[in-house]
Amino acid sequence: MKEIVYQTTSGYRLKSVCILRQISTVTSMKKCLRSWWIIILIQIVTGNLYAQKTFQIYKTETPPLIDGFVNDETWDHLSSIDTFLQREPMLGEPLSENTEVFVCFDSQFLYFGIKCYQPEETVFAKQMKFDESYYTDDRFAIILDTYSDHRTAYFIGINALGGREDAIIQGNSMNSSWNGLWKGKAQITSEGWEAEIALPFRSLSFDKKSDSWGLVMNRFITKKREWGSWPVANINASQFSIAETGMLKGLTGITHGVGIDFSPYFITGFDAKNGEKPEMKLNAGADLYYQIAPNLKAALSINTDFAET
Repeated sequence: MKEIVYQTTSGYRLKSVCILRQISTVTSMKKCLRSWWIIILIQIVTGNLYAQKTFQIYKTETPPLIDGFVNDETWDHLSSIDTFLQREPMLGEPLSENTEVFVCFDSQFLYFGIKCYQPEETVFAKQMKFDESYYTDDRFAIILDTYSDHRTAYFIGINALGGREDAIIQGNSMNSSWNGLWKGKAQITSEGWEAEIALPFRSLSFDKKSDSWGLVMNRFITKKREWGSWPVANINASQFSIAETGMLKGLTGITHGVGIDFSPYFITGFDAKNGEKPEMKLNAGADLYYQIAPNLKAALSINTDFAET
């Protein structure tokens, strides 16, 4: 008896067993291989080869504090997504470092709690500027296909220092001119690094009749040069691909918001340099949301305090 393993580009493994009883001719081997390919074809037709993963999420009455520490009681009661597969360097193998992602929502926000386990001394991140290139940093990316059409999606990224980036994905390209108004913090800990993200529904366009959104997540471990993904690991797809998504299910009772939402803020602090007297700094501004249409939204940030982003 011989076991043959077929590795797909999506990280799935199919096993077919050929019973070799004194195979001595090429014809017998061809029959065995033909049976193997028939099994694969059946799995493709029935959808088992590229089965879409679904993750059920629930509404919370106690939203987490977005401070970068995934230690709120909110996260304690949730199951996590933890099956990340490598795209690089070992296609289809589990990511070498554990990853846990918790997801929940309330009437206003979609929340992510992310735990990226690894030795603290190996965490690497240098960038903090908003929408900067974080390709050399340990980072995590979320892609939300809010219409489940595999054509357009939102890209949300954060690195181990809390540096944030976002964009709109169209096909396999990314438009970084979109700047959503969302919260994100990260912290380096003794177990690696972790992050919390709060996405306001009023910043997103989506189909209110559907309770499911497409989801892709990517984790990048710089020092190991590893790239892991959920739900699949397809080396032929770009990191922005939404052709193969998992599904977030359970998004009910949420709305886009109506008309204009105005959120002002006021910040004060001190700016001190070596040998100089501290100088008081004041900063004020506002975030403005305008619902143009059910599937079209505008967001404007006035005098944003980048030290808080």
